Amino acid sequence: MSKIKGMLSKITINPANFSGLIRENISQWVGIDISKATLDVYLRPVGKAMKVANTKEDISKLIETLKS
Repeated sequence: MSKIKGMLSKITINPANFSGLIRENISQWVGIDISKATLDVYLRPVGKAMKVANTKEDISKLIETLKS
């Protein structure tokens, strides 16, 4: 878990990539609630929430999505 935490804490998110929002690059916060089956992800201040399966493949996809 600490490996994932370290990777995600350094990602800058462009809110224009989420739900067609168009804003300038601003600081974003990513909150992740981790359970055995899923990760509940919340992006603030954009207000985007998503649920991701707690698997290596889906976590990798989440990281790539957050990077973009």
